[in-house]
Amino acid sequence: MKDIIHKVAQKYNLNLIEQCILYDLEKKYPQTVSIEELEPREDEYSLFESNMENLKEKGLIEQRFHKYRLMKTKKE
Repeated sequence: MKDIIHKVAQKYNLNLIEQCILYDLEKKYPQTVSIEELEPREDEYSLFESNMENLKEKGLIEQRFHKYRLMKTKKE
């Protein structure tokens, strides 16, 4: 899975936090996960929130209510 995340990271120019979020969401797929379940420190919460929003805008994750899930797509 790390190879796939690495390729996606290169394609979408993802930062390290975004890569970690994708990795954590992959481990829990198909469950939806709240930001709190990813266990950011209190001072990192807003950073996680903005990175989740970036991933959502890039079409890599989807949001359902206040939880997120990795978007599974077909191979290009």
